[in-house]
Amino acid sequence: MKTASPALKALLLSSQFQMADVLTISSADAGIVLRLTSWQTDLVQAGETFHCSGMYFQRGKIAIRTGLQVDSLDLTLWEDLGGASWSPLGQSLQAAFFNGVFAGGTVLLQRTFLPLGESVWLFSGRVSDAKCSRGKVQLTVKSPLELLDRQWPVNIYETGCSNTLYDANCTLAETAFTVTGTVDGTSTTTSIVCNLPQASDYFTGGVAYGFGDGLRYAIKQSVLGGGHNILTLVLPLGAAPEIGQEFQAFPGCDKTTTTCLGRFANLDHFRGEPFAPAQEVLK
Repeated sequence: MKTASPALKALLLSSQFQMADVLTISSADAGIVLRLTSWQTDLVQAGETFHCSGMYFQRGKIAIRTGLQVDSLDLTLWEDLGGASWSPLGQSLQAAFFNGVFAGGTVLLQRTFLPLGESVWLFSGRVSDAKCSRGKVQLTVKSPLELLDRQWPVNIYETGCSNTLYDANCTLAETAFTVTGTVDGTSTTTSIVCNLPQASDYFTGGVAYGFGDGLRYAIKQSVLGGGHNILTLVLPLGAAPEIGQEFQAFPGCDKTTTTCLGRFANLDHFRGEPFAPAQEVLK
């Protein structure tokens, strides 16, 4: 529900006001926040600065409906050729979204009424899709009702484990399986030659991060294949790591009893039905 203070109601009745959109985009886990405004100068709201230059946005129309329909908002973002001097990203806007900085992040769109400076909620949701082109980033933001769009019933009979690795049901701690490796050979942005001696599939489906200093290297990268001194990443790093750089990695899980027991010794918390009969088509 949209609410307005008595002062804002009085301002609206006076018809002596101007409006501006203020946009907040927050990452899911890295603590990175972008604050933008459509006003011609920077705006300060609740002690936070919303920037009008260096990085810009354009939004689509907003339609709010009753019921359980998932509402969405289309956003287009772009920045100056040299980037925004205030940007906390440490890389270009397109690279940040391509590297997953804002994957699963949240978006809050408000309208500010000037000169009072009070803001009213317009839309909020999660980043559902991001398309990066040479000059801009196109976002689709969906309302939190999207979280209700899930399989029902939650628990079904399947051979693989229904837990998410390292969640409360799995009970394992990510930190307990995180190891530190060192780049010890000439590597590329997707293939890392390192000193980790684990089996060739040990890190497959896992995560690697920390290839160097700065925000651009802090993003966790999914491992396509990993172990036995080589890690292959799903998405490329911003730059190839240098020999001697340290990084962290932890393994993934293929949801089988073999991996659960042999790699994690966690079979007591396995939530699959490995002996369920395979699906068959009767003719």
